[in-house]
Amino acid sequence: MIKNPNDPFMRHYYLMSLSTLYHLDFLVASIDDQNELIDYFFNISYWQFYDLCLLENVVNMIHVERSTPYISDILKQYATNNMPMASVETVSKILINALETSIIQRKDDFTRYLLDKVKKYKFNTDDFKFQTWLLFWTGVFENNNNKIRHAYSIATYLHQNITLKNFDKFLTITQTPSPFFEDTKKDTPKS
Repeated sequence: MIKNPNDPFMRHYYLMSLSTLYHLDFLVASIDDQNELIDYFFNISYWQFYDLCLLENVVNMIHVERSTPYISDILKQYATNNMPMASVETVSKILINALETSIIQRKDDFTRYLLDKVKKYKFNTDDFKFQTWLLFWTGVFENNNNKIRHAYSIATYLHQNITLKNFDKFLTITQTPSPFFEDTKKDTPKS
């Protein structure tokens, strides 16, 4: 039994659990839940591990426009080497989740901004999982089947079965055409 239901940690834990449910259908949270999270993030001057973990788990349930200042702030903190190396993996997850969210919400300017920042900072170049997801989201954003197929190839080679299932799930739910079957109708001459 929860001793204090007003405990911020318990409330955040609840919102992270709720975020998982929203993510299954690519939905955003109610405006009240978004406001609660935004109010919390607004008061952060230096991003600690807990704050990063919270954002990682809830970024998908917030409208991209509302999370942009906080993601930008995290990137500035990273760029100035003002972040412990232990937090970089969590920031990687935030960036991947934010890319997915911006693509789902069709916020092309923000997607482009994130891709540019990741490239500029040479973010996490040694992390194959991050780079594979980055390649996948770049391919989806650019509608580039070669990049998507390449991301699949890397995940297959590294035996990342969960990643492959997540790629498939995204393409299925969003009804994105398979990158493995080219549209032959456009190449067929009309009679």
